[in-house]
Amino acid sequence: MSRWHEKPAAKIGLRIAGLAMLGSAWMESGLLHRLVMANRAVDATLPQLLLAALLFVSISGGLALALVGAGLWKTVRVSDRWAQCRPLPHPTR
Repeated sequence: MSRWHEKPAAKIGLRIAGLAMLGSAWMESGLLHRLVMANRAVDATLPQLLLAALLFVSISGGLALALVGAGLWKTVRVSDRWAQCRPLPHPTR
């Protein structure tokens, strides 16, 4: 398996992508706020719900990439109880 995420350019790129997603979430929240305030008395429409879902994904993914970055691909050991196959040997550095 390639360890592309350990390269310095990838680490910086992942953090920048996270910040870009947070920036897009800021714009999405403004648009969603305007859509909701334009029709206060009606129930949420499909475009409003889809925009809210996109906002959630942008904030969640953006925070994960900005705060953790390449650590999202870090290899972790799972206990035998939860593993469905034989555990892989711990990678050596």
